[in-house]
Amino acid sequence: MQLIFSRIISFSILLSFVLSSQLQAKTSTTNNGIGLKRYNLKAAEVLIQNELIKQITVTNIIKNNAPYKVSVEPGRMGGGTAVDTLSFEAKAAPRRVAHAALRKSAPIARGASSTNVREKGVDEADLVKTDGRYLFSLGSLGKNQGLRIYDTRHQGSKLKQISALGFEKNMTLKGIYLLGAQQKLVIIAQTYQNYVNQKSTKRKFRHHRWGGNTRLIFIDIRNKYKPRITRQANLEGSPRSNYRIDNQLYVVLNSYSFSLPPTYKTITSNKPITQQQYQNEKQRLINTIKAWRIDTQLPQYNERGKHGTHSLIKNGNFYININDIRSFSLSVAVAIDLNATQFKADGIAYFDSPETVYVTPKSMYLTSHFYNNTIKPYALDTNAFPRQYPKTLIHKFALKSGQFDYRGSGIVLGNLGWNQMSTFQLDEDKQGNLRVVTSNWNAANKKNKSNDPATRSPVILTALGEQHGKLVTLSRLPNRYYPQPLGKKGESLYGARLFDDYAYFVTFRRTDPLYVIDMRNPRSMKLAGKLVIPGFSDYLHPIDNGLLLGIGKEIEVLKNGQTGRSKGLKLSLFDIRNPARPREISKIIIGNQTSNTQVSRNHHALTTLKVGNSSITRLLMPATIYDKDNRRNIAGLHRFEIDSRHKKITHLGKINALTNNKNQWYWNYNDRSIMIGERVFYFHQGKFQEAPWR
Repeated sequence: MQLIFSRIISFSILLSFVLSSQLQAKTSTTNNGIGLKRYNLKAAEVLIQNELIKQITVTNIIKNNAPYKVSVEPGRMGGGTAVDTLSFEAKAAPRRVAHAALRKSAPIARGASSTNVREKGVDEADLVKTDGRYLFSLGSLGKNQGLRIYDTRHQGSKLKQISALGFEKNMTLKGIYLLGAQQKLVIIAQTYQNYVNQKSTKRKFRHHRWGGNTRLIFIDIRNKYKPRITRQANLEGSPRSNYRIDNQLYVVLNSYSFSLPPTYKTITSNKPITQQQYQNEKQRLINTIKAWRIDTQLPQYNERGKHGTHSLIKNGNFYININDIRSFSLSVAVAIDLNATQFKADGIAYFDSPETVYVTPKSMYLTSHFYNNTIKPYALDTNAFPRQYPKTLIHKFALKSGQFDYRGSGIVLGNLGWNQMSTFQLDEDKQGNLRVVTSNWNAANKKNKSNDPATRSPVILTALGEQHGKLVTLSRLPNRYYPQPLGKKGESLYGARLFDDYAYFVTFRRTDPLYVIDMRNPRSMKLAGKLVIPGFSDYLHPIDNGLLLGIGKEIEVLKNGQTGRSKGLKLSLFDIRNPARPREISKIIIGNQTSNTQVSRNHHALTTLKVGNSSITRLLMPATIYDKDNRRNIAGLHRFEIDSRHKKITHLGKINALTNNKNQWYWNYNDRSIMIGERVFYFHQGKFQEAPWR
């Protein structure tokens, strides 16, 4: 009897273990159905054709005045029929919406500042670059745009433009890369004409396919007085983002020239069509689909001065999710060897339109809003991912020697931002896990029946890891062990920064809670601490010795606790050495309530330089400051010093922008700055002006 009882207990434990394992397996595969599969071009063509044939629909609109609609079978007469829709194995694809005082013995700075980038080891293109002596900038040059080169040591210590290089019209210069060792510049430009697929006539161009191009311009700068274009390449598609890792340039493009054959036909008639008419129309659509060829639709590239075009997609590098085949939304990621003697672009393609691209020295993450609410084809857990809640789709590719290795896809609850600052909401740890901070705009939904605390939190933190070719959820916060929402009801996510296995982010509605999240264990993240102060920070920047800089706005808090007016731009210095007790140790407020800075929208506008081996970090921030009557604003470059030893931030005044327009009411979104030693170079409205740091 005891033996039987023992076996029953053992069986119960085993059954419990199996059920638990199945539950864990179910949880780890909540991202089923969203992955991509690699195909060669012929296989991709056949797959797309077969899926399109399943979606064929013939709609018959009947001309009559009946106030009602009656559905009838094909070939039958239906008195008063208004619309007759006939589907052939209809299968709907997922739908997406186009949706002070100075110290007497201050240390002296040496060296030069560089572009403020998101990830160490990953360079980003910008409007200005320097090699420590020469300045390179992009901007207007007469009627067109061009490159200017300045020598900061001309005749001793003067700044002088020594050369300029103009480009053709109808071209927008997006950014520049400097390859110092090779004495080479690479300019990223966008054209609004398709220079890859076109026919030339004596008077004009006639385009084969609609859509703009991305132009790569290679410039030899060994002789700074005579820069020389050595190569120009046109890539079909609009530039979405680009990054440089060593000598590899990665460019993500949106290709709008890729089109799929039609899958529907609308027939207007006085009476319902017959079965034979329906079959004939269906067959015409099938014939059109079968005649469609993928190689005629793939984006191409060519090199100026050389004949022929080439596909941006290597055979075998087309990635497809059969649940998501859509026209006018093909994305291409290409790798280009900047040191190669011959230009060559090798890439991958997939159906989607990436909104946030995050790149590390090892990986590329392509994200987009996930609008599918039918859930069924994606096998999502509706408790963890309720319908009608924002979701983000993420694809991961490993990067190595210019090759893309697909590692998996996953979904997180919540959305990323709509501008380039959203890249700061993602971070990859040393093990290759991805941590993502998202905003949940539906947190206050009263109809939410889920028991998952994350669905009621304005901000959600998710850790994703690779498992069996997928990105699965390792953990997310809040959860049942830490159910407290991240952010109060009605608050929104502002600045975010993830580094050194901690996440820092700010929510705001009435006050400014700075949250600190411990991410050292990706399977068990937890709230470490938070700080509540007036105002908000929409950009966070790490400083030496456990300090964090926040740039945003100071907000007046009224006696009743409600939010009042903005008091101006605010720089906050936070001590984050103790994650459980973050503290605001210094702050500066400049301007009035309508003042603004581009740093809030573009991190390239911020410039920092560490002063030798001292505890001083110098900081430059362009800002537009309005006067008391809000009638006039003064654009200027504000100087700050952060002393990480004494934990203090000091405002050293500003450099006024030299301009002919005294009433600069417009937004100066292209302001940049460079520091070389004790000299400051302010880039405003396409030109540099110089000032000493002191």
